[in-house]
Amino acid sequence: MINIVLFVTLLVILVVWSFGFLFTHDFSVQTKNINDISSKNPNVLIIFPHADDEALSSGGLISQLSRKKNKISWIILTKGERGNATATIDEKLKIIRINEARQAAQIYGINNLVQKDYPDNEVVAYKNKLNNDLKSMITENKPSLIITYDLAGLYGHPDHTVVSEVVTKLVKHDFPHTKLWYVSYPKKILDLIPLPEHMATDNKFKKNRSYPSCKVWVGLSGVLDKMRAIYTYKSQRQSFVNSFPIKIFPLWLYISLSSYEYYCEVNQSNNKL
Repeated sequence: MINIVLFVTLLVILVVWSFGFLFTHDFSVQTKNINDISSKNPNVLIIFPHADDEALSSGGLISQLSRKKNKISWIILTKGERGNATATIDEKLKIIRINEARQAAQIYGINNLVQKDYPDNEVVAYKNKLNNDLKSMITENKPSLIITYDLAGLYGHPDHTVVSEVVTKLVKHDFPHTKLWYVSYPKKILDLIPLPEHMATDNKFKKNRSYPSCKVWVGLSGVLDKMRAIYTYKSQRQSFVNSFPIKIFPLWLYISLSSYEYYCEVNQSNNKL
């Protein structure tokens, strides 16, 4: 009897997981080979405003490229002091999130982690300084590929959108030979998941969304690294849970579905700035 119950339970989990995997992914989007990405992009620069921004969207690709000995540099622009339920300043949270980011960097195999201290949720007030800082860091790192948010900032978060705007303009005007990829998701997923859109300061942010032009298979090792990184971000665990539609399913189950990651390859023809 116990064996039958166990078998049925495992079968149900497998059916649910398979349905979730098939529903989650857009198989019409071109798949890029990780070996090609690695060989063509020896030096990759990841730019996000907060620790944890990279985890679900690009953590698998980051860890896979690190495994292939690509040089990965990661810039985090804030220390995330407003990363709590009320979005109020908590100076103690800075230390927690810095340490979480360092642990995540070790999981990804990143040696070059740059931690800046722009005010969380107020980066837009320092746009000129941000432009100069990022221009200097891009010049120093000489990346062949930059990965960041799209111009909608996923859900309109002002820190996300201003970073994308600055990086996009820099690539367009100062580093035209550097490839720029926005992290992205299929439209059906963005329409389904409960993103914190109340944080948007522009209610028309969705018009700036960029949908995937390619996807990357990050495999079991990429998913496991991503899972380890997400669980490392203990201070942000609830925000990850809140971003999924059915709360009875555990966080690890949702992460296990993300063996494809999606990107919009930005070029001069679709550049919106």
